Formats: sequence, structure tokens, C-alpha cells
Amino acid sequence: MKKVLSTILALVITLSIFTACGTEVDKVENTTVTQYTTKGKTNELVPDETATGTLVVSEYLYDLESSYYIYSLDMYKELYPNVEIELDLTTYAEMEWNSYFDKIATEVMSGNGPDIFKVGGEQDVYKMMKSGVFADLTPYFENDMAFDVSKYNEAVLYGGQFEGKQYIVPMEYSFKTFFSTKEVIDEIGFDIEKCTNYYNTMEEIYRVSKENVLDTSKQICHPPNLGYSLFHAGLNTFDYSNNKVDFNNDIIKGNIEITKDVYDLMETYIPYNNDSLIFGKDCLFDHQYAVQVATILELNREVCTKDEVVLIPSRNSSGGITAESSTLFGVNANSDNVQNAYNFLKLQVHPELQNRASHKPSSPVSFIPLSYEAVQTVLDAASKGFVDPDTGVEYKGRGSNENTDKLEKDFFDLLREIDGLDMMYMPKSILFDEMIIPYFNDEITLDEGLQNAQDKLELYISE
Repeated sequence: MKKVLSTILALVITLSIFTACGTEVDKVENTTVTQYTTKGKTNELVPDETATGTLVVSEYLYDLESSYYIYSLDMYKELYPNVEIELDLTTYAEMEWNSYFDKIATEVMSGNGPDIFKVGGEQDVYKMMKSGVFADLTPYFENDMAFDVSKYNEAVLYGGQFEGKQYIVPMEYSFKTFFSTKEVIDEIGFDIEKCTNYYNTMEEIYRVSKENVLDTSKQICHPPNLGYSLFHAGLNTFDYSNNKVDFNNDIIKGNIEITKDVYDLMETYIPYNNDSLIFGKDCLFDHQYAVQVATILELNREVCTKDEVVLIPSRNSSGGITAESSTLFGVNANSDNVQNAYNFLKLQVHPELQNRASHKPSSPVSFIPLSYEAVQTVLDAASKGFVDPDTGVEYKGRGSNENTDKLEKDFFDLLREIDGLDMMYMPKSILFDEMIIPYFNDEITLDEGLQNAQDKLELYISE
């Protein structure tokens, strides 16, 4: 069997979507999740001339045009004219990724640093939330009568909580899915109804791949990474509060075993090709680990003109979908401007701002906007065209047909099925892979690999 490549690990927080105030026991990471009231709330942007102070905001980005902050400065000044904003923007050309985030973490841990900052690099956001470096934004969201959480993907927003406190605001998200077409699905006899969780989906893919007489190297393009078999289980795996990790679970073991079966069936790994966003002619299935609005738009443009696209999401053990986000912002616990900082972050996810930014070529919204309205705006802009609100330039749409309409509806339906969020998983991914890859290479047993991974990761989260 081929050596398994390094994998991306996902840390799942399984939540339920609620519209009433209160707390609910969570399956993973947090012990409780706080849901915000919606009764009597609006989603309007309300000016406040009484707000004063200087707000320092920091962000690490590809280039200045892709900043969330730049799009919102004028709008923020209109709403809060007496608040001064100091931008601290660092580009990739100026500083290496991890160096920037290490610098911010050092400043914040020492009691200094900006009021608002982005979390990223190899930082573990859960360890940071546990350590107390972020301000608790829960009361601000709950008491804000001009923020209606039902207008946003609640499960994604609530995923920024730790022990019932909102420390992180995710700006956007994505999720994982397999792609195929109705023609292929019908031809090979693939039973979508069986795809109720990760294991069942992989088992059905294994079955049809083995039964169909095709080159085994061309059964599945871009197969799912090793870590999905663990973290798409949606189980209580990591307990940061008590520094405990528990991999002793039949669901986890089954997920890893079926993933290995699929890999063993393949003679050749087909690497990801950035020139081909969707599956090629030799693939029965293609797996995307970062589905975004742009993915749907490209499928509409390249496939839906001649066939119906079928989305088969990687579901967790509860049957829901786990989203991912690496666009995470928090407020410094040492900040004297938490209210101003909350107002600034709330503006970043507001549909009026994301509508303006998300369909631009240099948009900072590169995945799925937190606002449902903003998602619809992007899809409509592609099909119907739009006028750039900043330049007045008119762009023509590509039109739509029965296939594109169905794909967009299916996509929206899946967004409503998201019940958890994964944030910044890379450090744990590296450690987990080191321990489990020997099992994939038939060098140790699965129980040995999981025990090694559990010991290693318990030490990691306790540091």
C-alpha cells in the first residue's frame, strides 16, 4: 500500500440550532452552549454617536485589498463617528504566517496587543480560549436588540464558544462533500440514502468502487484525508477543560478502518489538482475538503449545463454536517474597548457589508458568508448579474437552468444541516497523523495507533 500523505485534521463541535435563550449540553469540546434570544430583535445597523475611544485592530492577510476591515471602515465611521480606528495590517510579503500569529499571541499573553486580532497559524484556538486571552462576547450578543442570530448560520457562530462563552467570531466557513453527477450515480447504482454518516458513505463508495469494472486508480479523486475518519464522528473526543482525550470508541475505529479499506482499494493516489476544481472524466467521485460558494458557482458553470450535480456531504455520527473555519477573530481580554470591538466584529458579518464585499474579485469573503442573505446575494449575482455598489460597473450574469437552480437549493439545504464547527486543527493533525499513519501502512494495529495518538494528544492539550 502507498504511504499515506500528511492529512488535515478536523476538530468537531457538534451543536444543535436553537432560537431560544438558554444552554444545551454539547457533545464535544464545550460542556455547554449558550443560544441567543431572537424575540423582538432586528438585524438593523443602528448608529451610536455616544460611543467613543480608539480601537486597534490587527489582521494578517494576502494583500491589503483582501482585508475584512478595509471594506467596513467607512460604514463603521458612519455608525460610530466618535470612535477612532487604528489598523495594523500585515501582509504575507511582510512576515511569515506563524511568525505573525506568534507575535500577536506573545503581545496578548503579556497584557498588551490590539483590541481585535485574527487567530491562525499553528495556534490552537481551544487552548487559547481556555487560557483566558479572549474577552467574553456572550452578553454583547445576547443583549444586542439589533442582532438577530437567526439571520446567520447559528451552529457556526456558536462554534466560537467555549464552556458557554463566546470568545471567537467566525467570519466565514466551508464544509466537506463528495461530488458526482446523476448520470454517474445512476449508472453505478450508488445508494445515496445509505449515506447517513461518514462510515456508511465510505462503505457505499467502497462497494461501488469494488463492484464496478474500472481502473482502481480512477475510482475516487482526491480521497478524504485520514483525520476525517476521526473528527467527522462528532463524538466527545477532546476535553480541554480536563485535559483528556478519548479515542476508545467503536465509531471512531470503524471510520478509520473503512477509510483504510478505500485507500487499500486504490493503487494510485490522485493528488489534488488546482486546475480542476471538480471531478474529471475518470472519477466516479471527487472529494472537496473546502466547499464554498465559489465551488457551487463553478459546478453551475462547468457541469450543470449538461448534467445534474449530486452533493454527498461527509456527515458526522448524528447525521449532521460539520463546518470548518480558519477566518476567526477575537477580542483581547485586556481591551478597554470591548463594546466598540463587538460593534466592529458584528459589522463584519452583517449582510449589508458581506453583500458589498462577497461578490468582488478581491473579496475577503472567500468561503461561505456567515449571513444567509449574503450567500444568496453571491449566488444571485452570478446568475442574474449585479452592479458593483462602489464603482457602478455592471456585470452580466451567466443565467440559470433547472440543474443550477436545484444545485443551489441543495446547497442551501445543506447549510441548514450544519450542526457543528471545527476551528484551527493543524497542530493536532500533525500529531494524530504521526501516530495513525503506521496503522495505514500495516506496521501496527489500530488499537496501538489510537492509544499512541491519545497519549500524545493528551500531553499536547495539557501543555
